[in-house]
Amino acid sequence: MKTLTVSLSLPATVKITEQEAKELLMLKLVDEGVLSQSQGADLLGISRYELIELMGKHHLPIMRYTLKDWEEENRVLKELQAQRRKARSR
Repeated sequence: MKTLTVSLSLPATVKITEQEAKELLMLKLVDEGVLSQSQGADLLGISRYELIELMGKHHLPIMRYTLKDWEEENRVLKELQAQRRKARSR
């Protein structure tokens, strides 16, 4: 994978460590879907489980479940229920 090195100078009044800045950047990229959770964890040198804990600490969802996702699952569920009822009535 090609990499991009980011260098950023923050004012001394910003009370954040370099590691915290890296974590915040990775969390943003994962939250926006630019990176997968595994990629974000790898870049931080932590496990995916640790990244998920970090996401929770920052009140970020570990998955995006959209209305479209719900509608599709609901449609499939109704089809399966209809098939099951049809099979029972035979």
